[in-house]
Amino acid sequence: MEIIDILKLRYGLNPVFIKHHRNVYKVQTVEKTYSLKVYDWPVHHNFHYELHRQLKNNGFNYFPQVIPTLDGSNSAIDSNLIYILSEWIEGVKPSFSNKDHLKNASAFLGSFHLAALISDQGILSKGPNDFLLPYSFFDVRVGQYRNGVIYEKLIEWVQQFGTDPLRIAQERMEYAAYIFPLDIYKELVETEEEKNTFIHGDYNNSNVILSTKGQMYVIDFDDSSSYLRVSDLIFLCHLYMGKEGEWLLDILKSYHRVRPLSELEFEFIKSQLFVPGKIYWEMHTKSFLDQQVSKEWIYQNLSMYCVYTVYQKIKMLSYSDLF
Repeated sequence: MEIIDILKLRYGLNPVFIKHHRNVYKVQTVEKTYSLKVYDWPVHHNFHYELHRQLKNNGFNYFPQVIPTLDGSNSAIDSNLIYILSEWIEGVKPSFSNKDHLKNASAFLGSFHLAALISDQGILSKGPNDFLLPYSFFDVRVGQYRNGVIYEKLIEWVQQFGTDPLRIAQERMEYAAYIFPLDIYKELVETEEEKNTFIHGDYNNSNVILSTKGQMYVIDFDDSSSYLRVSDLIFLCHLYMGKEGEWLLDILKSYHRVRPLSELEFEFIKSQLFVPGKIYWEMHTKSFLDQQVSKEWIYQNLSMYCVYTVYQKIKMLSYSDLF
């Protein structure tokens, strides 16, 4: 079935304009503008819909509302494709190279996490539950990937390219594994699991919209799961703390002012900051886009993430710095 037929027959819409980018269609009618996302892979759409409902029940409304089909379903399925229609949030993606935007996004993440609690136990069976992961450093989830995946890739890339930045990254990863506070991690998992917390799973600048009215919205819950909320914060730090770690404390303090971190959460976060997530992200993105990675590219783009000052800055970080 064509996109226009899905919109007319399943949603009762008569579009006057459709713009396509990857798997998202911007659909404009005379009255309103919508986003139609198309999946050709299994997606936990019922779980995501329930997470939206929980957020709304907890007073958080800053995400695109899903529009039901004419028969009341939260998605339309046709020829092994899943179609999900939602509001189109008019606005721009904030620039996380702008410190104010980044601080606001970190505070916004804190407000999202305050509402990221599941009150209905039945929801948990509908989606991924990363609380069920083994208690180990390599099974900790940060962003879309686990530490073990990052470490395996680093070893592979070191063997392939043999460059100093990647060797340093591997050493940092091994140090992070060495200092990993296993008992704290276990306690955090037990505490958060009791509260039925969940995460966005891919909180970065491409999944935040600054609306024309100046309000932030979070989009794309494809990687959401039941898990430790601070893993979203760690991911944000990995990607945007700066080549000298100059914005790390700004990110943490902005979040802490909205959702105060416990000392246990802080110690866990600190241990994960030694993980070179940014390097993995850069290299994986290149591979995903089928772009060539060379030794020259590595030296130009990854050396800055291995500087000693970042390592020292994280080591000196203390809980009192958040106040």
